[in-house]
Amino acid sequence: MESQVHGVGHIKSAAVRVTYGTPRQRSTPPAKRPVVDTPESSRKRPAPPTLFTSGSSSDSDASRSETTTQRRAKRPLVQTSLPTTLITPSRPLPTLSKRPTAAPVAARREQTFLDFGQRPNAPEPCTQCGMAYQRGRQEDEQMHTRFHRAWLRSQRNLLTWNADLGAPDAQGVHMVDLQTASRRELQRALDLINYVNAQLGAVVLSAEELAMRQRKLFVHVGARDTVDGCVLAEAIEGARRLKSTPGAAMCAGEVVPAACGISRIWVAPGARRSGVASRLMDAVCAHFVYGCRLSLDKLAFTQPTADGRAFAARLFGREDFLVYAEE
Repeated sequence: MESQVHGVGHIKSAAVRVTYGTPRQRSTPPAKRPVVDTPESSRKRPAPPTLFTSGSSSDSDASRSETTTQRRAKRPLVQTSLPTTLITPSRPLPTLSKRPTAAPVAARREQTFLDFGQRPNAPEPCTQCGMAYQRGRQEDEQMHTRFHRAWLRSQRNLLTWNADLGAPDAQGVHMVDLQTASRRELQRALDLINYVNAQLGAVVLSAEELAMRQRKLFVHVGARDTVDGCVLAEAIEGARRLKSTPGAAMCAGEVVPAACGISRIWVAPGARRSGVASRLMDAVCAHFVYGCRLSLDKLAFTQPTADGRAFAARLFGREDFLVYAEE
């Protein structure tokens, strides 16, 4: 009986064999040549695949002997797993929801200003031409200057009283009887009355409405042949006393006999506080009824403004002066 041990570096197997006769010599397998990694060999030898291989080194040696067709047949058609580095995105993927979410509403911004006692930034109307503009802003200032000049030219033409329309008396007042006036005088008086209506916020009158009732226009002509003020008077039969209440004014009481109603009274801003309205009212009392001078208690006002109410109170010397409703 003979015991033989075969192995290279490690004991791989041991066998006890009984032999009869001369023992047969076993051939020793040639030693494997060690593989030395060099730069040239590392460039020529491709790197082994690491994504889908697993197992010991003996399995890799067996797979090398397989043909390409056999390796393709064993390769799965569907890749079941991938490395984490291949499926991890660089940024988060958008999430899908069933209902679209509304975009967030941005907070509403509001322009604010600091108050240091300066002039307000809101547009203010001009006291003469009425154009609203923002003071201190160059564009608005230039626009207002051009508009104001054009407005002054139109007002100068409108408020110019030609001598052929009639010369004023010694007090500078000229009377136009709207029932007997010529067409040119009637048209000139209508333009002036509608201009006064625009200034007072009254109803615009037509030529037919102006000549429907007995009306007379008293015009005050200044030194440069410009209209400084006017009064439109009409014939009435009665009026009531003005009753003042907190925050309102109304007419009440019995009807008092009256002969002349002051429908419109207006004085140019540059001629106020100079006695123009008093001279106009004096001419009304003297020339409204031919050959008869009216007393102040026969006059009545209609729809007086705040300035007109203050003037009537000074003229009549009492707060409950006569008022009437214009038809």
